[in-house]
Amino acid sequence: MRTKVALAACHDYSPANVQSAVEMLVADLGGLAAWVRPGQTVLLKPNLLSARTPEQAVTTHPEVVRALIRMVKAVGGCPMVADSGMSVIQIERVWEKTGFKAMCGEESVPLVNLEKAGSVQFNRAGVVYSVAKPVLDAALVINVPKLKTHMLTALTNAVKNIYGTLPGFQKTMLHKQYPTPLQFCAFLAALYARIKPGLTIGDA
Repeated sequence: MRTKVALAACHDYSPANVQSAVEMLVADLGGLAAWVRPGQTVLLKPNLLSARTPEQAVTTHPEVVRALIRMVKAVGGCPMVADSGMSVIQIERVWEKTGFKAMCGEESVPLVNLEKAGSVQFNRAGVVYSVAKPVLDAALVINVPKLKTHMLTALTNAVKNIYGTLPGFQKTMLHKQYPTPLQFCAFLAALYARIKPGLTIGDA
């Protein structure tokens, strides 16, 4: 079965324009009700790599996630936003700088620190890694990456963003376990297959 892809132009990050573009994308894919059932927990996974402002284009823009939050609520879902950093202190600063703390507060949506939420251990060919429990427990994961470049994947979009579901310093250790692009991308593909996001909306 082929994956359906939709594109929508959005010339700025004004809330109205972003909402319209995201709604157009999802409508082209059949509407959010095709993925979300009333009462289901929906985990939105942005890319919150570092403490940069939205204008620096390093992290997912909060308006893209705000649009999805509102759409999930409109079909009866229960959205949460979640990501992990290298430390508890770092993620708090990241939330502040990226605008996600303010946005989630305005939308009355939980902002979950995957560093403190517990995890489940897995083994891939002798390499042990852990995935944050809220990601595995959610009825649906919506992947909301930022289109960027990366030294091991060249282009980082949908698949690489799921690496942020691994809490703590294991992210650094796994880079050492899989030091080449081929090895690292094979691990990312295996991780993506385990988590299986139902929908990806890329902020490009």
